[in-house]
Amino acid sequence: MKRHYAWLLGAVALSACSSGGVSEVTSPDGKLVVNFDLINDGTPTYSAVYDGREIVASSGMGFLMEHFGAMTNGFKVIARHESEHNETWAPVWGEMDSVVNHYRQLTVEMEKKADDVMLKLNVEFRVFDDGFAFRYIFPEQATKQFVVDQELTQFVMTGDHTAWWIPGDYDTQEYEYTRSPLSEIAASHDSALVGN
Repeated sequence: MKRHYAWLLGAVALSACSSGGVSEVTSPDGKLVVNFDLINDGTPTYSAVYDGREIVASSGMGFLMEHFGAMTNGFKVIARHESEHNETWAPVWGEMDSVVNHYRQLTVEMEKKADDVMLKLNVEFRVFDDGFAFRYIFPEQATKQFVVDQELTQFVMTGDHTAWWIPGDYDTQEYEYTRSPLSEIAASHDSALVGN
C-alpha cells in the first residue's frame, strides 16, 4: 500500500499572553473536547468533555522537582499553538494494511520563576476521535538538567466509567484486555499479578 502523508493544517501560533484563560482543542469529529486552563495562582489544569458530558473533571498537572520544588503553580502562559494532522501509514506487521493517524493538537508554552531562575515547561495535547493524550516537554532553556522526584498529574474521573486495561507488569505486556468499571481495576490488577 502506498504510504502518504497529508498535513491538513499547519501550526498556527496564537497570541502570547501572560495570564490564564481556557484553551480548547476538539477531536476531528467534534465530539471530544479537551480544555486547558491556569487557575488560581497559575496552576495548570485540564478537563475533558465527550458528546456534551464531562468525563474528566478539572485535574491538576505538574511535578515535584529535586532542585526547584513543586512545579504545580506560579505558571504563566507565554504562547499557544494549534494544529491538525492527518496521515496514513503502513505498519510492518499487524491485522491492518494501513493506520489512519488523525488528531488535533494544542501546545501550551508556560514559564515560572523558581529560585531566581526562569523555568519553561510545555504541555502538548493530542485529541483523536476515540481518545486523547498529553505529554510534558522541557524545551531548551538555561537550566540543562531536571530531576523529577514525583509526577503530580491528576486524573479526576467524573464517574465509574468503563475501561479497557491490562495489568502493569515489568516482565510482559502480553495480556488480553479486560473490560470493567474503573473501580474494579485495582482489585483485578492485584489478583492478576498474584496469580503469575
